[in-house]
Amino acid sequence: MKFIRSFPLLLLVVIGIYGLSSYIRNGVWVSELRLWGDTGKKTWNKARVFDALGNAYEEGGMYAKAVELYRTSIRLNPRYIEPINNLGYLYFNRGLNDQAKAQYLKALDLAPNYAPAHNNLGNVYLRKGWDELALDHFKTAIRLNPNYPEAYLNLGNTYLRKQMYEKALAHYNKALSVNPDYEKAKLNLEAIAQIRKYGDRPIELVY
Repeated sequence: MKFIRSFPLLLLVVIGIYGLSSYIRNGVWVSELRLWGDTGKKTWNKARVFDALGNAYEEGGMYAKAVELYRTSIRLNPRYIEPINNLGYLYFNRGLNDQAKAQYLKALDLAPNYAPAHNNLGNVYLRKGWDELALDHFKTAIRLNPNYPEAYLNLGNTYLRKQMYEKALAHYNKALSVNPDYEKAKLNLEAIAQIRKYGDRPIELVY
């Protein structure tokens, strides 16, 4: 469901060695930020650093700091789409649907063909119960990126909620054809099996 983020190689190495929690707890990010700042890289590269640090703080549960870093990245390069999308996803996961929606729309205003923002905006609409709008954006995400398992999953979830079980089944299977190890699609296929076995009843979908 979320856009797959890309970390600068140096940050990936540090995180791989120390682990994310130690990476943040031990303050390694401070020296990395200084290192990148001292290299005299272009503004776009500095924006990437703040976006990557925002990823690390978000994954470490330090959401206020992550928001600050994403906003700094956006301020350094207002046309850099990834931190806009990432900020929206953070808001979405914190239940701030309107703030998430605003960020996704901002990303799409900059890049109308940016598939992750279509997928993520679809999830906002799905959460709000606006199924038809959600379908439109999931379908657009797939049109833009036919190998997008998260969008197939979300499209399947929308059809399942509408009790269109065959369409849901087809899209979960499509997600698995792209990523055979996609556990969320497997779990939701099991949900359909349970419906067929026991009849319609409340079920918990995996998003």
